Amino acid sequence: MQVRLDVIYVNKSKEEIPLKHGVKKLFSASLRGPYFINEERSIIFKVQEPVLALMMEYPGSTYKGNVTLIYDAAI
Repeated sequence: MQVRLDVIYVNKSKEEIPLKHGVKKLFSASLRGPYFINEERSIIFKVQEPVLALMMEYPGSTYKGNVTLIYDAAI
């Protein structure tokens, strides 16, 4: 079964920004700073609720797959 994941970027201020498949999202820093080098960020992967209910019918099961994240830094 293929499952679509909701992917959420969490910035330094703990704001959650949903990322969409196939949609380019630009994050920019001010030319005067501050620059965000070596600062903690998070990516959250969420399974949509109807699929989660189905997954819960099989406790202890293992789910695997591939997720590709592309970080394209232009400095």
